[in-house]
Amino acid sequence: MNPRVAIIGGTGVGSRLAKLSGRAVHIPTPFGICRTKVVQLNGVWVALVQRHSVGHRTPPHRVNFRAMASGLQALGVRFVLASAATGSLRNDWEPGTLALCDQFLDVSGRRLTCFDDTVQHTDFTAPMSPAVRKSLKEALDGIEERFEPTATYVNADGPRYETAAEILMYRQWG
Repeated sequence: MNPRVAIIGGTGVGSRLAKLSGRAVHIPTPFGICRTKVVQLNGVWVALVQRHSVGHRTPPHRVNFRAMASGLQALGVRFVLASAATGSLRNDWEPGTLALCDQFLDVSGRRLTCFDDTVQHTDFTAPMSPAVRKSLKEALDGIEERFEPTATYVNADGPRYETAAEILMYRQWG
């Protein structure tokens, strides 16, 4: 029961993950406890993490991403999929559209890292590996929901939403 894949579910998905039966696992890390549930989905062991904790209690700016990353790595996870409930700058995308983000812009100003004591440079030219991207696209091609194969996620500093001027700037960036 060593999961190689993890799903981090945020608003709208975390509560769905909670309903799946599995074994609760609490992993101590240098950054705090990583709480996950290990389940078997279609014959594959998967670690499930509720981003905002059980009951959606942890506000976005208090989510302990470092504990999650460190704990999932200690569990043997190699691939992490994360959901995000967001708005869209694309007028042609209806609410409920599922988008597979292949790029992101981090304008949050937060510099979270698990490498406080070591020199570590990480190439994010292509944040998602081509093999994982291909597998996800194949899996999503069979769903009936509207699906967009490419998207860019803009990570702003919450918990507040963006101002009209910020949204205009992101739209102008394309």
